[in-house]
Amino acid sequence: MSCMAQPRTIVCLGDSITRGTWSADWVGRLSRDWGDRGYRFVNAGGDGHLAWNALRRLDHAIGANPDFVTVLLGTNDVNATSHPEVTRWYMRRARLPREPSRAWYRENMEQILMRLAAETSARVGLLSLPLLGEDLEDPANRRMEEYSGDLRDLAREHGAAYLPLHERMREYLAAHPVAMLRRRRLGFGPVLRARLRHSILRQSWDDVGR
Repeated sequence: MSCMAQPRTIVCLGDSITRGTWSADWVGRLSRDWGDRGYRFVNAGGDGHLAWNALRRLDHAIGANPDFVTVLLGTNDVNATSHPEVTRWYMRRARLPREPSRAWYRENMEQILMRLAAETSARVGLLSLPLLGEDLEDPANRRMEEYSGDLRDLAREHGAAYLPLHERMREYLAAHPVAMLRRRRLGFGPVLRARLRHSILRQSWDDVGR
């Protein structure tokens, strides 16, 4: 590549999983691995954000003039429907104008795709949703699968790429079953403890995960 060539911009739109302050910073890793190969990565993740929040701040992603956009949104949309108390927390924390639902999630994701198509020339990739815990039969993971099906449909309808993160994680866990599954608990205690172990005790995310 010529030293005069402009880098190709990849905007990574998402929630805290993309932002990488409460978990491994995969966008930062891509930037380190691919930054000297002609790519510039823009981290457009937001902690605790639902698809509606990402839609409201989409001007930032569009303003980066991206060549590619990856979209990883929906974990909080699923979490927010898990229990009335959790729903109320999300509505306060994310300042939502209405109660989260699968239909509203799909509506907001479609609006994101439509704006990206109308206001950029970027190639868009929708990532299916990661698992919540290692129990494939957990109701939350069944909802993740359902929401991912909506993403697959939207990708096909709007000419976006579908990136099967959910499916790859399922395949991996099916091939590497966990000896003893621990029941996933509602709330944010495990997340806070993991963050403290990483930031205070300086444990790697791999160690925290194990």
